[in-house]
Amino acid sequence: PLLYLKADGRLQSESILLESEGTMLPLDMNRPLYSVNAYLEAQYLVLDGGARKARTLMLNAQLEKDVHEEAIERYSLKDRVNQLFLGISLLRSHTEALSLSMKDIEARKASIQAGVEEGLILSSELKKIEVKALELEAGKKSLELQTEGLIESFSYYLGEEVDANVVL
Repeated sequence: PLLYLKADGRLQSESILLESEGTMLPLDMNRPLYSVNAYLEAQYLVLDGGARKARTLMLNAQLEKDVHEEAIERYSLKDRVNQLFLGISLLRSHTEALSLSMKDIEARKASIQAGVEEGLILSSELKKIEVKALELEAGKKSLELQTEGLIESFSYYLGEEVDANVVL
């Protein structure tokens, strides 16, 4: 319901003075006019044409849409955390595989070193093994850096600091 109060006031003054030359009594009229009006207006909505119900339905639909958007964002966040988790696990397993390959290369290097000292194998074979060992070491460093980056992203999405050596 709405309630309005309106007021209007006026003051008007009229003075007339007539004097004529032969009369003893001049005609003097002084008539002030006062006018005051006050209005009170009340409005009460009897029938709104369904606007209130439509507004309620619209707000409920908006709320339901917001809930679904939140679920979608949560699902994508969960999916991203799972991707990071699997990526970290995969990079760690690749790093372990490279470490095993490095041990194998070191064993072969010792064998080839003995062959070079006996004169049975050319020294170029030893250089090839050393190059392969350097390539594996560079690959291992690259995987370790990638793993650190994924762990930092993982920490960001979880909202808490995750240690680089955490067991997943």
